[in-house]
Amino acid sequence: MYLYTKINVMPMKKLLILFALLLPLSQSCEIFTIKGNKIVVEDQSAYSQKTPIGVITIFMDELANDNTLAASELLVNADGTLLTAKQKYDISPELSRMKRFLDGKKITNQAIDTTTGVVNVSLELDGKSKARFVTQSINSLFYIVSFDKE
Repeated sequence: MYLYTKINVMPMKKLLILFALLLPLSQSCEIFTIKGNKIVVEDQSAYSQKTPIGVITIFMDELANDNTLAASELLVNADGTLLTAKQKYDISPELSRMKRFLDGKKITNQAIDTTTGVVNVSLELDGKSKARFVTQSINSLFYIVSFDKE
């Protein structure tokens, strides 16, 4: 009788150990999805300071990430000079207001108007609100001269 129970207990212990080892594997993260949503890759050229829309996109992303210092680096004076430290400090409340205005909104339409030396960009956000940006090219990079909401 003793031999019989000892033989049955050994495979049961191995089975429990095997089950304990395989249980975490069945609960792990999925490596791939067979039937999932289509993956959309955004156009990376839109995130370049070499285009007016690109500098505005970077500006909006920096504001969305609460990085007003980096957003202020994309701003210039009307004469094309970079902002001083005091000007960056003085404009930070306006950047915070613009961040709250842009928060979570996506660009649904854009209109670009080029005049002498500057590019005026009007953006429609979520189909109901508008923002206006004036950009200027300095040394083949675009900077934002002014911005406001409509």
